Amino acid sequence: MAQESSRQTCGCLPTATAVLGRKAQGSYTLRAVSFASGTACAHERGICKLQGTSNSPVRSEQAQGQQSTGCLQGGKDKKGGGEGKLGRCIQGNGGDPEDGEATLQHFDAGSTYLILFLFMLHQVMDHKTGWEDMEPIKRTELVEVDGIPCLKDTADNWQRLWAFKARPDDLLICTYPKAGTTWIQEIVSMIQHRGDPQKCDQAPIHQRIPFIDLFPPKPFPHGLDEAEVMPSPRTLKSHLPVPLLPPSFWEQNCKIIYFARNAKDSAVSYFHFHRMNKELPEPGNWDEFLENFLMGKIAWGSWFDHVRGWWEAKERYQILYLFYEDMKEQQEKDRKYNSGSQMDPAREIRKVAQFLGLQLPDQVVNQIVQHTMFENMKVNPMTNYSSIPSFIFDQTVSTFMRKGTVGDWKEHFTAAQSEWFDDACLRLLGDSSLVFRTEL
Repeated sequence: MAQESSRQTCGCLPTATAVLGRKAQGSYTLRAVSFASGTACAHERGICKLQGTSNSPVRSEQAQGQQSTGCLQGGKDKKGGGEGKLGRCIQGNGGDPEDGEATLQHFDAGSTYLILFLFMLHQVMDHKTGWEDMEPIKRTELVEVDGIPCLKDTADNWQRLWAFKARPDDLLICTYPKAGTTWIQEIVSMIQHRGDPQKCDQAPIHQRIPFIDLFPPKPFPHGLDEAEVMPSPRTLKSHLPVPLLPPSFWEQNCKIIYFARNAKDSAVSYFHFHRMNKELPEPGNWDEFLENFLMGKIAWGSWFDHVRGWWEAKERYQILYLFYEDMKEQQEKDRKYNSGSQMDPAREIRKVAQFLGLQLPDQVVNQIVQHTMFENMKVNPMTNYSSIPSFIFDQTVSTFMRKGTVGDWKEHFTAAQSEWFDDACLRLLGDSSLVFRTEL
C-alpha cells in the first residue's frame, strides 16, 4: 500500500499541487494533481514534473533531479485539450508510461474535470492490479454518531468530516438517500453550465459533485479528498441530517439545496438500492427493511427527522427546499407544453436557477428539461453510475436508476403497511407545515 510522501508545490504557480505515494518496490504513483488556469507545474523531490496551460495539453517533462520519468504525455486533440497516456512515475531515466496506462479524452489542462479525473484514476489504478485482484466488498455495519446510524467508514472518519472547511461560495446539495439526488445534481450541473450537455458529459456526476460523507474502500477516492482539490466555486453532495452537518457550512452561510421525496417511495427506492449496493448493510426482506426504515435504523437515520430538520433549518439559512413530486409533476406538464399546451414550463428548474442567481432563457431551460428527463438520464453513462464496477453496484439485481416515478410504493406496500406509514407521518410531522404527496 502506498505511503504518502511529503507534499510540495513548485514556484511557478502555487495553485498546482502534486501528491505522490511511494510503493515498497521503489516506484512512485501520482496520487493527485491540481491545475489552475494558466501555466502550472508540480513536483515531488525532483521525481516528477508536470506542466501545461489552459490552452495546451499537459505533457511529459523531464524532471529536475537525479532520477526522473515521464508521468503524463499527450498532444492536442480537436478540442484543444490534453489527450495523453497516464502511467506510473518510476525511478529511472525517464521514458514512456508503463503498463496499465489509460487515456485522457478532451480535458483542458486547466479544467476542474482533469483534476478530478486524474485524482480518481490514480486512486483506482495500481497499474498492475485489476478489479479482479481487489478484495471482495463486504457489506458494512452501522455505527451511531450522536445517536444517528451511519456507515462504519463514515463513523471511522467522523472527526475529519466534522472538521471539513466549507467555503463561502460552496453550494451543497443535500437529500435523504434515494430521494432523487442524482436528478437534482444533474439539473444543477446543467444550470451551472447554461444548458450545455457537452460540459456535463466531461465527467460522471459523482466526480463533478463529490459526495463528502461517503468513504468507499480503497482504491476509490473519498469525497472529501475530491472536494479538497476542487477549485472554487464547488458543488458538493451530502446525505447528512441537520445535526451532523459540519458546522463550517453554517458558519460560511453556504447556499444549500434540499430535495425531498415522500416516505413511501423513498423507502421502496432505498430498499432496492440496498439490494444492489454491496457497501450498504444487508437489507433483509421487504418487511424487515420497512420496519427498520420506520424506526430510523438505517444509514443516515430517520427519514422523518431528516426531512423535518431541513424544513425547519430553511427558516434560518440559505436553503432552497424542493420536492421530488413537484419536479416530477412539472416535468410531466412540460411534456404537454412541448406538445402545444399553454402550461408554464420548468417552474422548478427556474426556482433553482433563481436561487443560484442566474436568469436562463426559455431555450436553455427547455434544453435542461430534455436532458434531465428520466429516460435520458437512465441511459446516460455520466448519470447512471454504469462506471461503478459490478462488485460494488450490481445492476443485474436492480438498476441504479430504476423507475423514477411517483406512486411506485403501491406495488410494494400492503394496505396495513400503507396505513402504518400514514399514521407515522401524522404522528411525527403532523404539527409541522411539511406536507408530502404520495401520488400525482
